[in-house]
Amino acid sequence: MIGDEKGAISDYTEAIKLNPDDFDSYTNRGVAKMRLGEYEEAIKDYKKAIEINPVFHLAYSNMGNAYALLFRFDKACDSWNQALKLGNESCQEKIEKNCK
Repeated sequence: MIGDEKGAISDYTEAIKLNPDDFDSYTNRGVAKMRLGEYEEAIKDYKKAIEINPVFHLAYSNMGNAYALLFRFDKACDSWNQALKLGNESCQEKIEKNCK
């Protein structure tokens, strides 16, 4: 159901149990956690997705967004810069606006 983040987290957790190397499930679970304001927990999921797939720019971009919401712009900028290096051009504006 749309807007059922807790249900989504549960579903992605089950998917991860079945396939621990599914970086998409970690990333999507991170998105659901961010929607609930669980930014630190989302970052853990993004880090795991990156550990599995180090060139997955979406996880870096999302992790940067989570860090920014925690006002940790040094970490946000590092994440966005890595996402940009991997081809996620949507991070350019965030970098220009928030990073020195």
